[in-house]
Amino acid sequence: MRDNLVNVEHFQRQTYKKHFLNSVHCELGLSGMVASSILAAESSFNDAFKKLGFVEGGKIFRGQYVLTTPQDKEQTLQHNAEAIGLRFVSQKPWREINITSQHIVVSDHAYDGYEPFSERLHHYVSIVMKLLGPEWNINKIGLRKISSIIIENAQSYSEAYAIFNPVLFGSLRTGLAHDGALKIAEEALVLEKEGKLCLLRNSIKALDQANSYEATFDFDLVEQGKLSVEQVFHDALPTLNELHFDLFMWAVTDELLQIMREE
Repeated sequence: MRDNLVNVEHFQRQTYKKHFLNSVHCELGLSGMVASSILAAESSFNDAFKKLGFVEGGKIFRGQYVLTTPQDKEQTLQHNAEAIGLRFVSQKPWREINITSQHIVVSDHAYDGYEPFSERLHHYVSIVMKLLGPEWNINKIGLRKISSIIIENAQSYSEAYAIFNPVLFGSLRTGLAHDGALKIAEEALVLEKEGKLCLLRNSIKALDQANSYEATFDFDLVEQGKLSVEQVFHDALPTLNELHFDLFMWAVTDELLQIMREE
């Protein structure tokens, strides 16, 4: 993915004492899975995920409106809801799992590092394999990381974005917008080639609290193609995670990294 889409330096991945990740999401695209099989195993899924702290669960519904014309009556819109999968939620820590015929999506709002995240994801996939068998395939993997950085005691936008790569927030750095008029600045870059997708979004806005700003980095990496479970966890997922680390290192300055190293 790195060679095909982005030109960023590769860094040796390391753990910092602080991080700014709001949430991490992993999607495994599926083929050969049917919703009826998932729904038939609802009780078994509930039992398995409750043991892992997912005390809330239920069906995922897809709704659609259908235009009906009863005889001798006016046309009406009828809403139909169809169960398409299952959803499980853990509140403390806040984590969610969605399982449908199209994908398995794991959202972690209490991210505690790549290794624990990967181990939990592997456990969740193992439960799906145990309950639904091996007849389905993985045809896509996506890893999305959203970081939120609060900057306080900054007298202007220019002071707030000074801790980021100088190529970011380019329109603001030109002085195009007056600080008093600016509500939010957003940038997006979409790259796609040979079944690989990279979506990089960043924004910065002033908060209601005086001299406070919030910068958000939303990086989403996707690799398409048939993958075995072993390939997902030994190759694809680690590769995506390494590129996420390199992109974050590209986006920030040494000043911010030093803050992340502090107790």
